[in-house]
Amino acid sequence: MQRSNLDKLVLVTQRATLLPATLSIWRDAAHRTKGMRTARYAMFSSKPVEGIITVAWLRWMMTVMLAVMIPQSALRVNSSRFAGIIPSFLQYRFTNLEARNGTVLPQTPGIHDFGMIVDNGRGGGKACQAGHLMMMANKTVEGASITMSLVPQMMREHGEIHGWYIVTQQEPGSQGSDAMRFTLEGSDDGVNWKEVGSSTWQNYYLTVRLTTNAGLAKTPTERGVVMDRDMRIKWQHVLGKGAAAVEFYCHNMIICLLAHFNCLSSMASYGLTVVGLLRANAAILGLMQMSSAFGHLAAANDASSLSPINESAHVVHASALSFCWFLTSALFGMVQPIFEVVLVCGGAWFIGVQFLLHYTLFGYQDTLFQLDGDSLAAVSWIFAGLLVFAIRAHIMRQAVEGVQSTKTEYNRLWADILADSRKDLEALDSLVKRIKRNLDSRRARQLGMIDKTAMQKFLLQIDREKRKRRRCSPPSAT
Repeated sequence: MQRSNLDKLVLVTQRATLLPATLSIWRDAAHRTKGMRTARYAMFSSKPVEGIITVAWLRWMMTVMLAVMIPQSALRVNSSRFAGIIPSFLQYRFTNLEARNGTVLPQTPGIHDFGMIVDNGRGGGKACQAGHLMMMANKTVEGASITMSLVPQMMREHGEIHGWYIVTQQEPGSQGSDAMRFTLEGSDDGVNWKEVGSSTWQNYYLTVRLTTNAGLAKTPTERGVVMDRDMRIKWQHVLGKGAAAVEFYCHNMIICLLAHFNCLSSMASYGLTVVGLLRANAAILGLMQMSSAFGHLAAANDASSLSPINESAHVVHASALSFCWFLTSALFGMVQPIFEVVLVCGGAWFIGVQFLLHYTLFGYQDTLFQLDGDSLAAVSWIFAGLLVFAIRAHIMRQAVEGVQSTKTEYNRLWADILADSRKDLEALDSLVKRIKRNLDSRRARQLGMIDKTAMQKFLLQIDREKRKRRRCSPPSAT
């Protein structure tokens, strides 16, 4: 018998006897409901994601984490309503830092006037030029600054300040001295000033960051024009940077609750699986990011807008996240056995996209890894993926070490069996070869279903031929 056939026989025997006996710990773990063994079985099954959600302690851990993340994300979305709001002060000071002609130490304010945009509680805001705050405000000009003093009663009557405005100079031919880089400060005592507005600002996720030294305002060249400075966060930022996170956590919480109440098995009969629900979640997030990208694109193409926000950077950011979520939705079912790779790659993608947005808006200044971005969640995904990979490697090492001693003894016994049976195998091989040689020179007859008479005739014919050969053979020498 050829050695390759023996090797195949050994391999099949090992797979049929050794491995199930050695790895029974993971095979039997499917019938247990507690302990690390169930998690190990889930990780090494063909559907690890669906298996992990059935592990009680893992499911409860995810539920607790989501119970913390959902209100936190909801509070971030709610607090975004107040981002960009001008704090209430008794005094506001406008200071011109750079003129259109390049003067960095201007001697004049470079504007005709400025004021606050207030919300009177009846919807919308209004620029208070001729009356309201302006009527009772005392304004003084000192060099490149204009200071506006208010009274507390004025602030209570006119509500929340959610923006401010400037009025360009009215003198013909004064465009060269227009303020292009400026700042707005607030104070209650006229001594300690706090910056509350700027010529430029950027929205970074759900926060507003003043960038006084990063660019110039789009001050119009028309004379006596009102230029609003509304720094509130727009809907496309809230949708892509806030509402998407709430949807992500709530969707996963629903999956955990369905698993807690044993609804997933009944839903599976209708074709609804854990992977299907996760893919639907990714598709919804992709649609939300795409809608956010279109909103940013529309704002970027608005020629009448004087907003300094770099909408093009947000278009790239939202489009990249939309592509990531759609790709995850399309491929997650196929790459489920290596879902930890999806976690690591997805987390790295989110960090890379966030870094690109941060670099485009601010360069290397400021801090990239903050709670108002995706970095914390992305790092947690990468950590989870690496942890799963480490656990897989540890379990595989344990399995290999456990098999080695048994495999060594098994190979020794199998070698003894082959040594004892080799003579029998060689004899059988020799017999088969002799039969084959005999059949090659004669025509073989196959006796099928014959009756007893035919068999007797056949035996008699054989006996006659034997007698005939004896009579024809020469006598033996004595």
